[in-house]
Amino acid sequence: MPIRITSRVRSLASLLLLGGLLPCLSEGQVEGLQGATEVPEAEPPAILDGGRGEYFLLEWRGATAHPHHGYTGIRGLERAAREGALGLVEVRRRKVQGSWQLEQDVHFPFEEVRLLAVECLSRKSPRLVWREIFPGGGRTIFAEWTSESEELKAFEWGLDGSLREYHDTSRGAVMPQYLLELVRSGQAVGGRFEVFDPLIGALDIWSLDVTYQREHSDSDADDESGEYIRRAEFRRRDGTLAGLYRFAGTRLISFQWQEGDVVAKRISRIEYEQLSQRWGLDPEQAGADDGTRSAVKDV
Repeated sequence: MPIRITSRVRSLASLLLLGGLLPCLSEGQVEGLQGATEVPEAEPPAILDGGRGEYFLLEWRGATAHPHHGYTGIRGLERAAREGALGLVEVRRRKVQGSWQLEQDVHFPFEEVRLLAVECLSRKSPRLVWREIFPGGGRTIFAEWTSESEELKAFEWGLDGSLREYHDTSRGAVMPQYLLELVRSGQAVGGRFEVFDPLIGALDIWSLDVTYQREHSDSDADDESGEYIRRAEFRRRDGTLAGLYRFAGTRLISFQWQEGDVVAKRISRIEYEQLSQRWGLDPEQAGADDGTRSAVKDV
């Protein structure tokens, strides 16, 4: 039985395929890793050599009207709709209590929905928490992988009740966000991967294709100038897009979670904070003494 998607966020799944946000780890054999037959350990220095914070604006680039055209409410959101903005994403990598943690924090202000994905890269039991937070309710998924049992345990609870499932990972498995870290560092350059996709609540085979292209600015007159962009495309077994990521070196500059007209483009932290204030969001910048934000500590 697949993990369920509540009606409150079912429409958001068309914008934000959950499979692109819920990572985990495995020590099983996986194809497509450069110079390796196994997924690297949870803390390879080549990948996790420091903290990171990246900020993105979700843009509507369709030829039709903004999905929330005509919205009336916060003045800043009315302006955002006219400009084709849909939301904000923050991607973080931090060390928490000695272990690395990957986080994605997504705001959909028109929906009044916040999505938070946290992955703890513990060597013994890597785990993730996925939270959907909206007025009057929410939904949480907890998943933990244990090498001893070669199983991934997944738990879900929310307004519709609870669900528990176990997935066999004895053949090896990898999760999307950690796999994206391998792509970022150049350790995954192509091939096929067995991936746990929470959208269907099961393991699926994803293919990875990495290509390079030279991009020029408007002022570039020399054909030899410009910057090489690395383009990493994930496809599910059924051919649908599981993620399209564009890197300049190791910097993520834009991405899509599925095919369509929603694109996330990189912005500065100052722009992110200004938009958060303009849209009436509460990104919870303060947090505790150790720098951990309350929304993250709660999971």
